[in-house]
Order: sequence, then structure tokens, then C-alpha cells
Amino acid sequence: RFLLLAKMDVWKGIDDLLLACASAQYTDVAFELVLAGPAGSAGDATTLPQRIAELELSDRVVYVGSVAGPRKAELLAWADVYVQPSHHEGLPLAVLEAMADGLPVIATAVGALPEVIEDGVQGHLVAPGRPDMLAAAMTKLAKSSRRSEMGEAGRRRVEERFSLAGF
Repeated sequence: RFLLLAKMDVWKGIDDLLLACASAQYTDVAFELVLAGPAGSAGDATTLPQRIAELELSDRVVYVGSVAGPRKAELLAWADVYVQPSHHEGLPLAVLEAMADGLPVIATAVGALPEVIEDGVQGHLVAPGRPDMLAAAMTKLAKSSRRSEMGEAGRRRVEERFSLAGF
């Protein structure tokens, strides 16, 4: 179960993620993806479900709109992997939230993300704008027996470097 919490903007790599899912659906990996966040330049409550259907992903991918509070916590608890396919970033708070919740992360190697995620330790890093690499990382992590270990490594990283207790 994959999760993205972000504004649905083109630069967040929404279409890259959907194309990765379209590719991954032909592997032997069963998966689900929840896209959660406000509408943006990549789509809204009308256009995102249309794009999802166009890619024949309606049985695997859902856009739930904006979430906060208990609903966001439910989605983080539901997910097995957090994915952040941005074309550019600073340091997305959602990645830190997912890591603090013990989720391994698949992210693009942009902005500060390579300083937070060590490839193969807290998750996987891929090149931006490469749905093929994103699909490969998703498939690899879906099959991995190390997801819990990576998630725990991410939780420790956040506690050591980004929590108030560390100051």
C-alpha cells in the first residue's frame, strides 16, 4: 500500500507516479495507491479520477482529496510505503511525517531528500521524471522483506536529526 500526501501539482510528479503504477500493474505485485492532498495543476476531484481510469488503474489507485488530522493519521497507518516523486523539492514535511510514522520512503533524488534518505537504508531514491525507475523501486520495495527495517531506520533518522528532542 503506497501513499502520497501532496498538493496535486505537476511538479510533484503525479503523472510520473500514475505512469509508474500503470507499468507496475503488469508485474506480479498487487498494490494500492492513495493520492491525498488538495487539487492542483495536475488535477482535481474530476480530472484525477479520469486520468486514473484512462490508465486502467481505477481498481488500484484512488484520489481522496485533502486530508488532515485523524484522516491523515489513518492513511499513514494504512500505508506500507510513502512515495514522493517530485521533480524538485526543498524538504517536504510529508516525507518527515511518513518517516516518523515508520514508513520506508521512495523519493526522487532532489532538494534535501538525498540528505534525509540514504538509498537502501530508509528507502530508495530515484531520478526525477523517470516513471520506469519509480515503478522498479515500487516493485522492489513491495516485495522486500526489509520494509519494516527501512521504516525503523527512517524513524530513527527523524528522531535523531529532526525532532525537538535532538536540540
